[in-house]
Amino acid sequence: MSYLGNLFDRKPNEYGMRGDTYLWGRLRERLADVPMPTNFFDVRELVRQAIIAEVDIDIDAFPRDNPDGVFVEKLSTGSGISDGQVLPMWWARTGVPILVDRWAAQHPAN
Repeated sequence: MSYLGNLFDRKPNEYGMRGDTYLWGRLRERLADVPMPTNFFDVRELVRQAIIAEVDIDIDAFPRDNPDGVFVEKLSTGSGISDGQVLPMWWARTGVPILVDRWAAQHPAN
């Protein structure tokens, strides 16, 4: 059986801000046992809901061109300027589309 968390196995080459790397890992763990959805709309929605559950950020509530990061204390490690910052724009424009593309590669008939 394939699980949604498997889409997170390969990390992106770049992230928006430092906190996004930690959020990627937390989402991978959170979705590790969630069965793979049968359509890409569900992939996107499950990931969006997981982001809300993890960091209380709804990527759909931010303008897609907003360059501002959001500080998330639990993702802070004391490692630089954007430490603990999550970039909703990156998730909406890059992170979630990467996951949807990976899903589509495994489900070419959909």
